[in-house]
Amino acid sequence: MHKWKEWFWQRFLPEWARDQLMRENAALRAREDRLNREIERLEAYIQGMQAGVRARNRLAARSWEVEE
Repeated sequence: MHKWKEWFWQRFLPEWARDQLMRENAALRAREDRLNREIERLEAYIQGMQAGVRARNRLAARSWEVEE
């Protein structure tokens, strides 16, 4: 499919349209990379919060067991 698209662009698109298409594709790839990094960062934050809540729940459960 990729080769077909390349052939189509080279064969039927005028030079100015091809350049514009390539610039827009590059900008969209950069935006996608930026958004993927943000998603990874937010998922790491969520996992940290979940681990903190689980640890707090374990500590709370153990504090009831200790009697002095």
